[in-house]
Amino acid sequence: MLLRLSDPEMLRAAELLTGTGKAYFGPRAAVMQVCYDKLQATRLVAGKGIDCPKTALGNAPGAPAFPVIVKPRRGSDSLGVRLLGKGPLPKRYRNGDYLVQEWLRGTELTVAFVAGRVGRPLAIALPPGTIYSFSRKYLAAAAARAAAGSPAGNARARGGGTHRGGPRG
Repeated sequence: MLLRLSDPEMLRAAELLTGTGKAYFGPRAAVMQVCYDKLQATRLVAGKGIDCPKTALGNAPGAPAFPVIVKPRRGSDSLGVRLLGKGPLPKRYRNGDYLVQEWLRGTELTVAFVAGRVGRPLAIALPPGTIYSFSRKYLAAAAARAAAGSPAGNARARGGGTHRGGPRG
C-alpha cells in the first residue's frame, strides 16, 4: 500500500497500519510526528550543525526581530505561512501553536529525503521576496491550468485580465 494523504489522515493511517501490523510504503508515524512539529524538526536539524532561521514559539520571549515568518507549529505544505513586515505580533499568533522565525531573504529550496538518501537541493523559481505558500504550490498552478482553456485564462496568459484578492507576491 502507498500512502499519500493530508497530514492528519496520513499520520492516523500510519498509526493504524503500524498498530495492525500491515505493511505499507510511506514514512513511519514517529517520523511524521517529528516532521509535522516544525519546532522539533528545526531543533533536530540545527543540532546536526545545519544553519536554521532563528525560531521561537509565538508566546516565547526573545522572538526574532521583524520582518518575521509566522507559521503553525504543526503541519506541512506551507499551510498558514505568513510574512509579517512589522510588529507587534498579532494576539492570535502569541501562543504555543505558532512559530515566529526570522525572515531570510534568498532562494527558496526544497530537498527530498527518501529511505536514508538525500536528494539534490532544488531551487524553486519565485520572484525575489515571494513566499512559497500553499496556494503558490498547489492552487495557483491548478488555477492557471484550468484557466488556460478559457477566454479569461488566455487574456491573463497574454498579460491582460485582472488580479483579484490581496497584494501580488
